[in-house]
Amino acid sequence: MMTTTSMMMISTMLTFGITPDLDSDDDFVPSVDLGQDGSSMTEDDFDDDPSTRVNRDPKLPMWQPSRLLRVNLQYSRLMKIYQERPEWQNRPEVVTADFMQNVVETLLVIGYNRYRKLPRSWTKHVLVEILTGDFVADRLYSQEEYAAIGPMLTGLISIVGSEQMMKPNKVAQLQRYIHEAAAKMVEAAKDPNNYSVDKKMILKIQAAGVDLNDDDSINNYVTDHKNDISSEYENGFPITAAVFDDPEQLAKLIDFYSPDQARDYLNPDAHVETFEGRSWHRKDAIKAHRFAVELGFRAYLDQQQKHPENTARVSDYVESFEFYLGRAYDCNLLQPEELTTEALEETMSLEYGPGSVVDGAEQQRVVQRIKLDDMDKLIVMVDMLEMYATLPKQRAQALRQVVRDEKLRLHKRLGMDATPAFRKKKKRKRPKKNRRNKR
Repeated sequence: MMTTTSMMMISTMLTFGITPDLDSDDDFVPSVDLGQDGSSMTEDDFDDDPSTRVNRDPKLPMWQPSRLLRVNLQYSRLMKIYQERPEWQNRPEVVTADFMQNVVETLLVIGYNRYRKLPRSWTKHVLVEILTGDFVADRLYSQEEYAAIGPMLTGLISIVGSEQMMKPNKVAQLQRYIHEAAAKMVEAAKDPNNYSVDKKMILKIQAAGVDLNDDDSINNYVTDHKNDISSEYENGFPITAAVFDDPEQLAKLIDFYSPDQARDYLNPDAHVETFEGRSWHRKDAIKAHRFAVELGFRAYLDQQQKHPENTARVSDYVESFEFYLGRAYDCNLLQPEELTTEALEETMSLEYGPGSVVDGAEQQRVVQRIKLDDMDKLIVMVDMLEMYATLPKQRAQALRQVVRDEKLRLHKRLGMDATPAFRKKKKRKRPKKNRRNKR
C-alpha cells in the first residue's frame, strides 16, 4: 500500500526535480512508529504528514503521547481478537489484517492529534471530517476498500463492547456515527474532485502501470515524465469562458493555479476551530479556497475584456483573491459571499502594526507597496463577488469604500499623491499685461 509519506516524496520530486530514496519499510500511516516507547514520542514526530500533524491549539487538552500509545496498544489487541472470531472469515476479500491496521491507526492518530478525541469520545462531526476529508483526499484506497471500511469499523466496535471496554449504549451510538460517516465517505470517494493533487498524481502514475510498491519504478517514471506531468495543465487548459461549463476541466485548472496546492490551510494551526458561534468544517474550508481561485479566473476574463492593455496575469488575481477570501474563512469562518468589512480590514492590516514580523522601515515600505498593488484587484474582487456570489449590493459598496480608504492610507504612508487627476486643481495662468496700455 502506498503511504502518505511516499506521496509527499513524489510530490517533492516533481516540484524540485530531485530524486529522494523512498523508505520501502514505511508500511503504515502514520510514519511514526506507535510501538515505540511513549516517553520518546514528541509532537514533531508527526510533522511529516500534514493530516496527522499535532494540533497545538491552546484551547485543546494537552497532547499526551502516552494516551495515544496506550489506546493504540489496546486496539492492536482488539484487532487480533477480532481476527480470531468466526465473523472475520466472512469479511470482504479486500479486508486484510494490514488494511485494518492502516485504517484504525490512521483514525486513531488523526482523531487524537487534531481533535484530542479517542474512540470513546468520537463524535459524528469528527468521524465525518476524517472519513470524508483525509481518507478521501489523501488515502489510496480502492472503491471496494472504501465500501468495506464502515462494516469493518462497526465490527471492531462490537468487539470493544464484548470486551466490556465500552457501554452498550455508547457502542450502538458509535456504530451509528460510523455507519453514517462511512456512507458519506463512499459517495465522496467517487468524485475525483475531492482528491488532493498528490493523490491524483499518484493515481496517474498507477494508471501508467507503475508498481507503487516498487520504489525504483516510481523514481524512473517520475524522472522520465517530470516535464510532461508538470506542463500537462499549463499547456492543455487555457482559461476561457468555456471552462465554467466543464466542471472537470475547471477543477483541474483550480488544482493547477491554486497557490496552496498542499492545502496547508487545512492544518490545525492554520485556522480557528470556532468563531462567533460558527464551527470550522473541512469541506467548507476547501469550498472557500477553491471558489476564491475560480473567482480569480472570472476576474481575469472580465478585466481582459474591459482593459486588455493592462490586465494583470491570471495568477496575480488568483493569489490575491485566495489570500483575502481564504483568510476570511480561516480566521473568521466566513464564506466569500459572507465577507464583511471587519474581516477585510483585518486582513488588509496584516504586517503593519507593532510586533509585526516585518518591522524594519524599508521592509514595511516594500510590504506596503505590495499591498497597494492589491487594492485595485480587491475592487475587482468585490465586483466579482457581487456578480457571482450573491454579495448584497449595500455590503459590496461598504467593502469598496474600505478598500478605497486603505488605498488612500497607503498612498499617504508612502508619500504619494492619491488625488485623482481629474480632481486636481490646475494652476491658473496670470494673463499677460498689454504693453500697449502702459503709459
